[in-house]
Amino acid sequence: MTAMTRRMALAIIAQLAAAASLAACGMNNEEGALAPDEGSTEIETLASVAYDIMPYESVRPELYVRAAEAMLAGNRTLATNGLAMLRQVTGDRRWMDLKEAEQVAALTAVQDSDFFAFMRSTTINTLFVDPQVWDMVGYGGSAVEHGGYIDRGFNDIDWLPTGSE
Repeated sequence: MTAMTRRMALAIIAQLAAAASLAACGMNNEEGALAPDEGSTEIETLASVAYDIMPYESVRPELYVRAAEAMLAGNRTLATNGLAMLRQVTGDRRWMDLKEAEQVAALTAVQDSDFFAFMRSTTINTLFVDPQVWDMVGYGGSAVEHGGYIDRGFNDIDWLPTGSE
């Protein structure tokens, strides 16, 4: 299997964002909902930024789209205001058209904002509830239903020094 390149991931994110936006517009006609093209752009940009913050080549691109949807659902005002801030920093150019160095510079410019903190925490929370990501980082999942971590190898680590050393 070929490793997914950044370009491939972003292309898939763009396609998934368009599909997610169209699906949302068909199900949600409430006031304040984004138009299909606007929603696609917002989801695409947020998902792309999520990927740029945490670029895991082995994570499915749809998880980044899911993170973008969670951002909009969690605090649409903060997300859309943050995207406006990014557009101001980038000269209103489309995020996907920026070079990687320009994206890094833009994210660096907003890294102390509430938007960036919200975006980062939502991305982390979305990615790390997925069992595929658990496998990638070596997390065995919840231990509660198995009697806790003590009986699941928690106490067999050999890389920590003991108190007598």
